[in-house]
Amino acid sequence: MASQDKTLEFEYTSTLDRTDGKPATQKYTLGYDLVPPEHHEGQTVLDNDKDLPTLLMCHPFNNSRHYWSPQTHDHTLGPFNKVAVDSIGFALSSTDGRQWDFDLAAHAIIQLVDELGVKAVIIGDSMGGGPIGLRVALLDAKRRSKKGATEPKGEILGVVACGTCAEEESADFVEQYLASASAFAKTCLTIPPFRAITDFATDMSMDGYGLSHEPLVLSARLRGAGIISKSLSLTLGVGGEGVDGKFDPKEIGRRMKMNYQILCGRKGLIGELAARPSRLGKRKVLVVHGTEDEAYPFNRNYHTRTVSAIGEENASLHVVQGGPHFVTVTHWPTLDKTIDEWIRGELLGQEVKKA
Repeated sequence: MASQDKTLEFEYTSTLDRTDGKPATQKYTLGYDLVPPEHHEGQTVLDNDKDLPTLLMCHPFNNSRHYWSPQTHDHTLGPFNKVAVDSIGFALSSTDGRQWDFDLAAHAIIQLVDELGVKAVIIGDSMGGGPIGLRVALLDAKRRSKKGATEPKGEILGVVACGTCAEEESADFVEQYLASASAFAKTCLTIPPFRAITDFATDMSMDGYGLSHEPLVLSARLRGAGIISKSLSLTLGVGGEGVDGKFDPKEIGRRMKMNYQILCGRKGLIGELAARPSRLGKRKVLVVHGTEDEAYPFNRNYHTRTVSAIGEENASLHVVQGGPHFVTVTHWPTLDKTIDEWIRGELLGQEVKKA
């Protein structure tokens, strides 16, 4: 399978990093992998596979495009064109310490969809990719509703959104996350930043993947800690073990605290999603939540509020029994089949024979 590492340079006008409050245009870089369709040995090639949209995958907070390795190698999703991005602010899409927000991250995805000229389904996992995916869908619907506007080159057909994708951060999590970021910044002053990142990544992986010793979960947790560690090393300006990196420990800590302030300060989307007629237009959303999500507990009903706001005409709910926070990786064999069937049946109107 020949994945292609690529970057997209684009411009964005906003008041980010502007002390005078006046909009300014800045340049940004979006890193991504492009994995072309591939039919595996023994896999049936369907006539309507040519109609399949591109899967554009947005990773969870602090991760990178490598989070999506199960999806890029899964035979079920082989017929799809797949694009895994480093979301703005992380890894190869780091802003080098400049301010960013989720609207900028969504704009970057729209720029990429237009650059590729594809019809896409966004798969956004948890507290990073989920909020970006929904913003992309709303942005695409808004620009296409403008009379007299030039027809965009790309289009969003739907979104697979996981966990707490539509809401602002809960007050108790704001307190927890900001405290964790501050503690990390202090730790960087006492031990080598690379070690601080490794410890932080290990803790986050345990929270995200859960503590189960089932083989699939265990391997995902171990691999996931490495992905988070490498992503944060690029994001925060740390080169690696034995390398001091480009910045001093104070700058590394500042960047971590900035990213968590951005996460905790993001605007909720429930009100916008609940507006009628739907601001999503014809775009549909598959909301996914695992029952063992400890980072955003299932019993807080994030999923039901999101589905209710979007409405039954546009939203479907898929509950993953035993699924942790990073459910798209721990339960990929069954979840990928659900996503494949949802796209073919719900979005494309194809006849689907469920296993």
